[in-house]
Amino acid sequence: MNRRPKHKRREAGFTLIESMVAILLLTIFLVAIFQEINKAQTYYRVEDTKVDVTTQQRDFVDQFTRDLHQAGYPTQAILGNGVGFNGLTANTDFVNIVEMTGDLGDGNSVSTVTYTYTPAAQTLQRAVNGQASIAVENVSTATFTGYDITGAPTTTLAQVRSVRITFSVQNGLDAARNPLGFTITGMARLPNNN
Repeated sequence: MNRRPKHKRREAGFTLIESMVAILLLTIFLVAIFQEINKAQTYYRVEDTKVDVTTQQRDFVDQFTRDLHQAGYPTQAILGNGVGFNGLTANTDFVNIVEMTGDLGDGNSVSTVTYTYTPAAQTLQRAVNGQASIAVENVSTATFTGYDITGAPTTTLAQVRSVRITFSVQNGLDAARNPLGFTITGMARLPNNN
């Protein structure tokens, strides 16, 4: 005959305390993972902002350099005048404005190009024949400097042989919530002068 044991076997499984400890450990693990994912996303956004801002700055400096290389072309000698001309106009003040004339190579003959820094709007603008467009935003400082043939700074237009622009942009926050700031400098020689 079958005999049954007198004591009941204990059911296999976890106790309530064991289950709660497992859930607590899993929660701590998931919180740590999500914090690292959030941190990685923050760094990604910051780096993406840096790339966008520096690309915008480099594009602006490249355009500024191309325009300076065309300033004064065609030369006064080509046009039949004996007077030397470096391409910079009387509106150039080397404070907030650099204005030049030259053939931009766009088929529109000689154009006037004006670069303007507007501190109140925190922008650098480029205007071709009066048609202005904002080239760089969030500009905290910008300086234009003219240099003579010896490399000394000058504001006398007839003596200017090269022009340098330096500007700073603040855009966004880094991972530590500090403002992101970038400074870039570009310089070009005016080729159509002595």
